[in-house]
Amino acid sequence: MARYYFDSFDSGIFVRDDEGTELRDMEAVRNQAMRALRDMLSETPFEGQRVEMFVDVRDEGGKIVTKVKAVIEIT
Repeated sequence: MARYYFDSFDSGIFVRDDEGTELRDMEAVRNQAMRALRDMLSETPFEGQRVEMFVDVRDEGGKIVTKVKAVIEIT
């Protein structure tokens, strides 16, 4: 298994993952990134605003291997 780092951006706040998570393959990486973004979305209050969130996943070498992004706009 390899270690992957899930950095997140939510409403102007960037959080770098320095701990990482060991996962077996890219399917598991994508699933974990989607769960992280879903959790971020569920915790965000939407009050007539535009919100952009994403999760960048880095491998052990620091290369971004996948990105999951959501843009929500309530008018």
